[in-house]
Amino acid sequence: MLSEELILHFLPQMFKNYEVVQKSLLRVTRNADIDTETIFDDEIRERIDSMFEIMMKDDEKGKILNKKGLYEDRQINECKLNSQELFYKMAYGEIQ
Repeated sequence: MLSEELILHFLPQMFKNYEVVQKSLLRVTRNADIDTETIFDDEIRERIDSMFEIMMKDDEKGKILNKKGLYEDRQINECKLNSQELFYKMAYGEIQ
């Protein structure tokens, strides 16, 4: 049983004064500083460095703040790069 399912099951007991009308899951991410110089395995360090390079070229999710204070898409690549989709395909062997 996943911890998410357990939490969803007990939500009504956690919030007794409220009526739970809908349940959904979300993922919380955090910023992390990863120093690849402290990784001693050369192959792993190269893969992490490569992933960072790909993420920095992501113009699908990455936005810039324009002069009006609004976020807009970045125009970095000829074809839009979505690093999350690319990593998914890499993980499941759809691409090399």
